Amino acid sequence: FEAGLAHPETLIDDRPTNFGGYRPRNFDFGYQGTVSVREALEMPLNVPAIRLLEAVGPARLVARLKRAGAEPVLPRGDRPGLPIGLGGVGLSLDQLVTLFAGLAEGGAPVALTRLPRQAQTAPGEFLDARAAWQVADIIAGTSPPAGHASGGFAYKTGTSYGYRDAW
Repeated sequence: FEAGLAHPETLIDDRPTNFGGYRPRNFDFGYQGTVSVREALEMPLNVPAIRLLEAVGPARLVARLKRAGAEPVLPRGDRPGLPIGLGGVGLSLDQLVTLFAGLAEGGAPVALTRLPRQAQTAPGEFLDARAAWQVADIIAGTSPPAGHASGGFAYKTGTSYGYRDAW
């Protein structure tokens, strides 16, 4: 969103695609055709995510994750590749919480603590405020899982690389 490559209502294809030998599929193995970026993130759809990551560059995404305080772990000797867009990178739960908290704080890194009410926004910015708002607005529109509250919460569903979290 920052680079102007897309915005929430940009149309993008969700169709079987080969990215130099990498062929991401959606969790349900189906495809939706042409959708908005908003719909692609809400559903979530893997091919549109990889299309956008290819345009931005995996190394750039890893640099942003690091700017936000995360420490992505790749297999020894590997360079960042397109699979990181679908969970093919190691992040701790604390790091994921930090990233999502940063979205809620308008793109500012958040330093988490183990004590309530002591988390602080760290200096700097890992994502500009406009882009952070757009992403947060999209995930705020995602329907909650059955039986869960909707008010005041944003939900992000997803399935990691290799369907490891399909439980």
